[in-house]
Amino acid sequence: MINFYTDGACNCEKSGGWAYYCPEFNLRVCGQQKDTTNNRMELTAILEVINFLKLSELDIPEITIHSDSAWSIGAITQNWNLKENIDLVQEIKDLIQGTRTHIVFNKVKGHSGLEGNVIVDSLAVTMSNL
Repeated sequence: MINFYTDGACNCEKSGGWAYYCPEFNLRVCGQQKDTTNNRMELTAILEVINFLKLSELDIPEITIHSDSAWSIGAITQNWNLKENIDLVQEIKDLIQGTRTHIVFNKVKGHSGLEGNVIVDSLAVTMSNL
């Protein structure tokens, strides 16, 4: 099982950051966007993990994406009726359909000291403040 931890952050000026971390590959990836929201950054982190899987062409049968965003996981897995970020949710769902990797989503408690979550939170907040 390969694990990916994801997180997003947004500051009061609407500058956002996203990050993912894979301990098995010692892989830390992050980015930023201007004029965004926290929820978009949470979804972007998940989207970037799935894009990584597609582009890397690694043969990984199953991964777990750990996120502290119940909203993001629910939007993707429970078909919540969304008013915002429909574009990102649909893009994620389309990419999941097109991958050979089985993706499991796991809700983790934010700011609880879980190493993977601490790493991505720090990266996302740093990126949102650049």
